[in-house]
Amino acid sequence: MKSTKLLLVFAFLFSFYSDSEIKQSDFRVESTSIQTNKNNTENCTQQITGTVLDRETKKPLVNALVTLFINNEESKLVKVNSKGEYTITINCNTDYKIIATSNNFFSETYKFKTTSKDNDKISYNFLLDKECYQMITGTVLNQLSKEAIDKVKTTLYLNGEETDSFIVNSTGKYEFKVRCNTNYYIMANKLNFINDIYEFSSSKINNEIIKHDFILEPECIQTISGTVFNKVTKEPLSCELKLYLNNVEVETINVNNDGSYFVKFQCTTNYKIIASKPNYHNDSYNFLTDYIENKQPDYFHLKKDLFLEPDECFQIVMGKVLDKNTHKEIPNTTVSLIFQNQEIKTFETNSDASYFFTVKCGLLYELKATKEGKQSAIINYTASLAKDDKKTQNIYLENEICNQIVNGTVIDKVTKLPL
Repeated sequence: MKSTKLLLVFAFLFSFYSDSEIKQSDFRVESTSIQTNKNNTENCTQQITGTVLDRETKKPLVNALVTLFINNEESKLVKVNSKGEYTITINCNTDYKIIATSNNFFSETYKFKTTSKDNDKISYNFLLDKECYQMITGTVLNQLSKEAIDKVKTTLYLNGEETDSFIVNSTGKYEFKVRCNTNYYIMANKLNFINDIYEFSSSKINNEIIKHDFILEPECIQTISGTVFNKVTKEPLSCELKLYLNNVEVETINVNNDGSYFVKFQCTTNYKIIASKPNYHNDSYNFLTDYIENKQPDYFHLKKDLFLEPDECFQIVMGKVLDKNTHKEIPNTTVSLIFQNQEIKTFETNSDASYFFTVKCGLLYELKATKEGKQSAIINYTASLAKDDKKTQNIYLENEICNQIVNGTVIDKVTKLPL
């Protein structure tokens, strides 16, 4: 009975250990299969080959280095041979980047992805440019005020990618170091201004300086217009009109004889215009261009007339009173100065028949000469606009028409009686 139980126990244990060995065997087979596939992937390799040359001379750069990167981490570094050639072994199905460098030359980058084909070959030649730098510089200006603009962002682009940026200060100056013989563009932008772009190609000259000023146009522009008049006569005047921003002159406009002017300026800014002309008092207008919606119709187009008052400008009119027929001097004549039908001054000529008056510039007067036995004469005289000017205006008189009365009686010569 005991022997039978022992046999059953032995049979059970044998069966258990047999099953365990089979399962472990199956596991070892599966593990071997996985390891084999992994080894197959690592064993798939390719090569990239090429030459590093001087772009200008096409000669090999024997001191060049070629660096291989995977995920932006350096993987391999090789030096070219005496012919400038390089060879690097790489894996299949992988993204790579290689950079070629050489002393006194600009580096060049090549990005690529390998295929799944074992022993495939890739060829890429590097053409490096000699190091050569230039400087581009300039000022960012306001198109309307002509003043420098601060806090403008200037951005340098190469092949459509941003390479550098610069925020200008209160001077408006910017500068970038650029490569020679290369195409670039710069963008200048600031809030409330329209962006400006400048495309340029640098030359092959080392250390050359390129100059370019950006002129930014404000996004919001207003205008002011009107006419400049003579305050006394109300006639249009030619003059000089100046636009000031923060008491600094930013623009000068010459107004024609019709007196009309038109100025553009930037919104939300304090300005002043001053009209000036020789021998006239200036007229000015201060305005704040803060637009308030619906407050004033056509607010973006202000209207303002300016009036110039004639300065205290005097001149002298003088002359002689002469006989119209003989041109001989007529002494002791009364000469009157009349303005707007009112006699304002008189002058008694002396023995040489001369007179003179002080008059205001630019006004219309009448000169009247009277003398007993002569017909009075009145002439119009317009003073010029020149201060301290002296003008000669002679006055000519004619003899007064002489009329008498003859009377008597008609009589008979014999009888002496009236007939």
